[in-house]
Amino acid sequence: MRINLNVIFIIAIASFLSIGTAQAQSIPIACDQYLKAVEACTKNAENFLERTDPKSAESLKEQIETFPAMEKSIRDQVALHGETEIAERCTKPEFVKGMINSIMTVMMPLTFARAVNDDCASAYSEIQVPTE
Repeated sequence: MRINLNVIFIIAIASFLSIGTAQAQSIPIACDQYLKAVEACTKNAENFLERTDPKSAESLKEQIETFPAMEKSIRDQVALHGETEIAERCTKPEFVKGMINSIMTVMMPLTFARAVNDDCASAYSEIQVPTE
């Protein structure tokens, strides 16, 4: 099972280009719900791969280490543009579809292997998609 999170991060970060600089800004819940699901499901995949494909697990672990940088870039955007504007970006159909597709890319192999854990399932089920 090969899961490449670089694609997931590119989709997530693409909506937050023009990064500013600041610290300790909170990530709007409209965005954070996707980040939590990506993180929970990716850690689930890492745990599964450690048991079934250690080489892929190592690669995935390296990608997981980029999570803090992604979160920092979003916090920087909040500081630069404000929480409301960033929250609005996270409700745009392009962002929502990209994130749902990215999360499903991680979840699908886990689902077929019957390996989705409670954290991943819960984080995914808590996502509230805006109505169009």
